[in-house]
Order: sequence, then C-alpha cells, then structure tokens
Amino acid sequence: MNSVLTRGRSVTLLFFLSGVTGLIYEVFWFKELSLLLGSSSQAMATTLAAFFLGLAVGSYHWGARAAGCNNPLRLYGLLELAVALSVGGYFFLMKGYAAIYPDLFNAFGNQPKVFLATKFLLAMVVLFPPAYFIGGTLPVLGQYVDGVGAQRGVKVTSLYFVNTLGAVVGALSAGFYLPVVLGYEQSYFFTMALTVLVGLSALGLSRGVRQTYLSAPQEHSDIVTTQGYIGSTGLKQLSFFSGFTVLSLEVLWGRMFEQVLQNSVYTFAIILGLFLLFIALGSYLAYRLMQSSLVNETCFFWQLIGGAVLIGLSPFVFLRLTENLNYLGSNSGWAEYVLTIIGIATIVMGPVLLCLGGLLPQLIKFSEVTGGMTGRVVGSLVAFNTAGGIVGSLVTGFFVFDYLGLWAGIRCLAVLFCLAAWFWLPRCRFASARLRVLPALGLFLLVSFLDTGQLPAVKIDAVNDGESLLALTEGSAATVAVIRRGDDVKIKINNHYTLGGSGSSVLEAFQGELPLLVHPEPKAVNVLGLGTGITAGATLYHPIQSLTVTEVIPEVIQAADDYFGDYSNGL
Repeated sequence: MNSVLTRGRSVTLLFFLSGVTGLIYEVFWFKELSLLLGSSSQAMATTLAAFFLGLAVGSYHWGARAAGCNNPLRLYGLLELAVALSVGGYFFLMKGYAAIYPDLFNAFGNQPKVFLATKFLLAMVVLFPPAYFIGGTLPVLGQYVDGVGAQRGVKVTSLYFVNTLGAVVGALSAGFYLPVVLGYEQSYFFTMALTVLVGLSALGLSRGVRQTYLSAPQEHSDIVTTQGYIGSTGLKQLSFFSGFTVLSLEVLWGRMFEQVLQNSVYTFAIILGLFLLFIALGSYLAYRLMQSSLVNETCFFWQLIGGAVLIGLSPFVFLRLTENLNYLGSNSGWAEYVLTIIGIATIVMGPVLLCLGGLLPQLIKFSEVTGGMTGRVVGSLVAFNTAGGIVGSLVTGFFVFDYLGLWAGIRCLAVLFCLAAWFWLPRCRFASARLRVLPALGLFLLVSFLDTGQLPAVKIDAVNDGESLLALTEGSAATVAVIRRGDDVKIKINNHYTLGGSGSSVLEAFQGELPLLVHPEPKAVNVLGLGTGITAGATLYHPIQSLTVTEVIPEVIQAADDYFGDYSNGL
C-alpha cells in the first residue's frame, strides 16, 4: 500500500515537472520563431496552430494506444524521452531555416498567402514532432491512474491541475529567470536534461507495474439518462467549444492588454503565467466539487451562463481599471508596474477563467457515463479541445480583428457561451422555467447594457490636449489610429506607440537626409518602418537610384497615404 502511494505521489511530481518543461519549450520556441517568421498576429496564430496540431494528433493517437497498453506508466516514460529527443533537433532545424529563409522570402515575399503557408510548413517541421509526443502524456497517464474510468473525473482532473500548475512555473521561469541566469541555449539544454530525468524516472517507477482490465464498459456515442441525452458526441462538441473560446479569449485579451502595457517578454510572461494560473485554479475548483459530488449538469450550465456574463463584462471592467486606456507603468518603478499588472489581470481574467478552467475537467467527469477506456476517452476529448484551440486562434488572428474588432470579438464569445448554455439546458436535471430563460436574458444583456459598440479603442484627451480621432483601423497586426492635436496630425499603434506626426516633420525628414549627406555617393536606400512616410520621402530629395521601404502593418501604409501625402514628398 505504501509503495503504491509513494509511486502515485512520484508520478504526480513527474507530471508537474512535465508541465514546467512543456511551457519552457513553448516560450522559447515562440520567441525564436517570432524572430524568424515575424510577430504579427497572423504569423503567431500560424505558429500556434502548428504546435496545437501536434498536441491534438498526439493526444488522439496515444490515447487510443494507451487503452490497450498493459503498462501505461512505461509508455509515459518513453513519451517523455521522445520529447527530449525531438526537441534536440530544434537547433539544427533553426540554423537551416535561418540559412534558407532569405531565399524563401525572395521567392514568395510578394505572395502573402503562399508565404504564410510556407511559414506554417516551417513551423510544422519544428514544432509538430515534440508537440505530438507531449500531447500523449495526459491520456496515457490518465489510463495509468484510472484505466476503466470509474473515477476518471477526479483522478484525471488532479493530473490536469498539477500539470497546468507546472506550466505556470515554466512560463514564469522562461520569462524571468532561466535566460538571465543560464542564457538561452544553456536554459534549453537544462530543460532537455530535466525532460530526460522525468522520462527515466517514469521508466524506473514502471518496473513491476502491470495493469489488466477484465471488463471495461464500451463507449457509447449517445446515452439516455434521467438528465437527458449525454453522449460522447455531445461531449466532444463541447470540448471543442471550450478550446475554441479559451484560445480566442487569450488572443483577444492579449491585444487588450497590449493597449496599456509595455511590449516586453516580462509583460508577456506575467500575463501568460496568470492566465494559466487561473485555468489551473478553475480545474482545482472543479476537482474539489467532484470530491463533494457537487459536479452535475446544472452546475455546468451555471458555469456557462457565468462565463457569458463575465466575458461580456470584462471590457467594461478593464476600461474602468485603466481609466479608459491610460498607459500603465510610465511613472512607476518596476515592482509597482508588476503589481499593477497582476492586480488588473487578476480582476479582469480571474473570475472568467475560474469558470472556464473547470469546463474540460467536468466534461471528462461526465464521460464516465459514456463508458470506454480512460486513455481513449481522455485522448479524444483533449484532442477535440486542442483542435478547438487551433480554430479559435486562427479565426481570431485572421478574421476577428479585421472584421469585428477587439471589443465586438469579446462580445461574440460571450454570445457563444449563451448559445452553449441553451444547447446544454436539456441535459439539466429538473430544468425550471427560470433556468430556461437565462440564456435569452444573457443575450439581451449583451445587446443592451453590455453593448461594446461605444467603447473607446484608443485614448483621446479632448479636454486637456484638444485631441480628436480622425481614423481608426483594427487589423490582425495592430490597432492603428490617426489623431489630430491642434494643427498637428500623428499616427499611433496600439494606443500608445507614436510612429510620428506632422508636428515633428522637420526632425523626421532630417533622419532620412542625414545618412545621405554623410555618404559620398548614395544609390540605394532602405527605410525600415514607414511610419508617416516623412523620413522615407525626404530621401527623394537626393539623386538616389532606388528606395525600398519595409512596413509590416498594412493599416499604417493606408494611414500614411491618407493623411501624410503632403509631408512625404510624393512618396
């Protein structure tokens, strides 16, 4: 008995460390790939999709394999070693990509869709193999802790919580500690060594472990219960919905916080760490409710309704806390800045993610009714959840910002939660008339009192500075605004960063002319960043043969063309 208990605690510790290493890898991969492939929302969404595709395929495949495995703990150890082996090839691939990337850009740079597809393939080759093995770890360990699913909800949720808590530690370590203390490459090798240690430890613990399943209930796609129709198909649909909304919300909130925070790796690590922490706490809350036998279909319904209302409220709460998009940290020290981020993010994200973090664990709990081996069922649900995350990140990165905008995108997610609650309602035991009216009431609130149509997308001080908004465009890369202040016009991106303006036209033009005055015989000029176009336009006063301007935000090009043509020398 003691040996079983000790082995169980050791496995829990190993899965915590697996969460730590997984997020360290993810942060490092995304940092490096953003330097190579770009950091626009579309490039990052493409990279995220490649990583999540590996997780989804791995979860589904290894979950099915685990269902027939008589030693899942040994399989888990082998998966961790496979992760370490596959991430080791990362350095060789990245060096190769850095060498061929200029040729790819020259070949496809003028074909955005083809070039984006090329970036996706590059990210796939780098990220898919390790993600494929990482994706199998939860279903395989789920099979180990509860093979036939009698206590699937409680046991798998405890693993999910521990692994997500490890991810919090990994995100903060990768953002604040490891690169500073060890450097980038040494941190990566340290993480690889830790992964190898986890794998070898799991193999050691697996000795003498052999599981035999005498009777496992067959999985049913649709089961009639006293609560209504609960089947694997419906659970997979809701699992997909959960992944879709959580990842969409992460992307949308990321843009929201960009409007008031510094664009640094530390800020990113804090926001990501808090996001994962609240997801972990939401899963822990679900775990405690399962132990108290309080998890049921009605509780799940209330979480969907609560999620809808809290998501709908989040823009209003954020604007209130930031005093309508005031930039944070400009007049404060580092410690005060960090505490400010933590405070605002906790109030805005915390209540929402406490609701959303428990959705997938509860769906795993409900799957006990459908039967099936734990590895196969959990692998399937996690795969659908991850696939939803892929679609959510791509839809948000490619369409939501361009066609809906930030605030409307958040409201649409709240509407989806109301619709999900309506979809789930027939499964609730003793669904009263009051419960039936709540989804409709939530929709009414979202189109009336919680209407985001009039919320500001950029800070305008009409009283003290005499500012007025001339143009505003929300795109996948950034929010671009043209603002008039007195007789001057300026361009701002993401509410804070000023790209230039007519008031500083002399200095901006001097920036373009000074290198040409120093150079004995300038012929070709490359200007990195268009801004207002004044700097690039000033170079045309000189007898150069060619001028190339590089700008990654299409909305900036349009704003410069519309409002700064008189200042840019016919550029």
